[in-house]
Amino acid sequence: GKGGGKMTGGDDDTVNTCIMSLVTRYDALGGSGYQAALPGKAFDVLRHTFGVQFELFASPLNCYYERFCSCFADIDSYFGSAGILCFSI
Repeated sequence: GKGGGKMTGGDDDTVNTCIMSLVTRYDALGGSGYQAALPGKAFDVLRHTFGVQFELFASPLNCYYERFCSCFADIDSYFGSAGILCFSI
């Protein structure tokens, strides 16, 4: 993504562990059809027209904005995730 996925702090071992955990978990989901993101220009229009600055469904691997919700809050939070989005119906 353009804005997110920035590791926040940690020594080399922590950074390497987080990256390996991140890639392993998303790889374990399998398939390539789970990333149905908009093109970058669409995100720019959303930001400039409506003030959007947050993604509800993203990962550190495909986020566009610096803040986003994702599947694995324990590891993804190191890369800017605000955690798992839960809907109460």
